[in-house]
Order: sequence, then structure tokens, then C-alpha cells
Amino acid sequence: GVEYKELGDYEKGILYLTQALDIQRETNDKKGEAIVLNNLGGCYLLSGDLTKAEELYLQSLALRRLMKARGGEANTLNNLGQVYDRHDNHAKAVEYLEQALKLRRELGDKAGEAITLRNLAKSYGALGEKDKAGEYYAAANALAKQLGDRRVEADSAYGLALAERGRGELDRAIETVEGGLALTEQTRNELVNPEHRVTYLASVMRYYELYTELLAERYARSKDGHDLALALEAGERARARGLVELLREARVNI
Repeated sequence: GVEYKELGDYEKGILYLTQALDIQRETNDKKGEAIVLNNLGGCYLLSGDLTKAEELYLQSLALRRLMKARGGEANTLNNLGQVYDRHDNHAKAVEYLEQALKLRRELGDKAGEAITLRNLAKSYGALGEKDKAGEYYAAANALAKQLGDRRVEADSAYGLALAERGRGELDRAIETVEGGLALTEQTRNELVNPEHRVTYLASVMRYYELYTELLAERYARSKDGHDLALALEAGERARARGLVELLREARVNI
């Protein structure tokens, strides 16, 4: 079931995980039940059924707290935060994510901490707390870089660049987005699942858009022709990248 979830086939993932859940309950394996509930919640979350995802995550959370499985509890709290964020209930998302962050720090789970910091930054940003969001993006980016987690580093770089831009640190924002764009391109090229590649294409494109905007802003101030040339080049690269993906989807050899 988890394999199908990773491949983006959520219908099959739900089918097999539901069967696994029945087995865990029949054998009274509470630990296994909590894990399967969490994975099932992930399938429903990714397929867009937020109500079912919330229901399953809450069941998993209750079991993990009952068994004092603190690592699993932190994971499910983080996942619930994502559910509420997608529900546009960002205050509730922050409530659950802050709990997850506290637990992950107590447990020394650095990889989980970086992920939750990134998620918190997004939620605080959605609440309009830009300074707080910038603080969390910076922390997530630094920790992900230290751990070698390229996905979290790339994702947090975008938010960090926006925060730097908002503080008037244009040169720093451009440097940050350049690094994030390179990481996103690199990570995306390693993906096999076509659905994940499409999702990452959107990430790549938003980086190109921000990079072009930042370069244009700096050009307006400095009138440095190099910035204008870089902006035009970035626009061309973005269009070329989009065309390549369209051809790939059409199964055209290039």
C-alpha cells in the first residue's frame, strides 16, 4: 500500500492499506494499526479527501499517544498540520505543527524538525505573520542544508527568498533563489513518478518567475545590463523546460 502511495496510485494504496488495517485490528496489533492509519491518512490527503484524512490521522494520533510512541505522535501531528493548512485553517495548523516541532526537538529528530519548520513557515505566512514565517524558513533552510535534505532545502529557499525580498535584501534574495532553483531542478530530474514530476515542474516554474522578477527589480535600480540579460535568459530557460515536459508527456523522444 505504501509503495502505491509513493507511486501516486492512491486508489490502490487505499485498497491495500485498508486490507492491512483489517489485519492489524484482527490481530490486535495497536502499533501496526497506528502506522497503517497514518499511511492511509496520507493517501486520502494526497488524493484531496481532507475530511477522511483528518479522521484517520486523529485515530492514529490517539493510538500513538496511548502507546506513548512519541516519534509516531510527532509525525501524525505534523500530518494533521498539513490537513488543516489545506483546509485554510492555518491557526489550527500552527497549533498542531508547534506540538510536532516540540516533540521532534525533544527526540533529536533533525530531519523531522526541518520538515516541520518548513511547514510552520508556510502556515505563519498564510496567517500574514511574515517575520515569523521568514524566521522559520531560515531555520528550515539551514537545518536542511546541514542534513543534506535537498527537497526541504529547495522548498524552504523559495519562502526565504520572499522574506529577504520583503526586508529589501535583494542581492541576498537573488542568491537564495538561484540556489533553490538549482536544487529543485536537480531533485526533479531524479523523480520517476510522472505525477511527482508534474508537481515539481510547478515548483521549478515558480522559481523561474521569482528569479526573473528579482532580477528585473534589481535592474530597475542599478540599470546593470547583466541583470537584464540574466532575466531574459531565465525566461527562455523556463519556456524551454515547459516545452520539454510537454513533449515528454506526449512521449516524444528528445
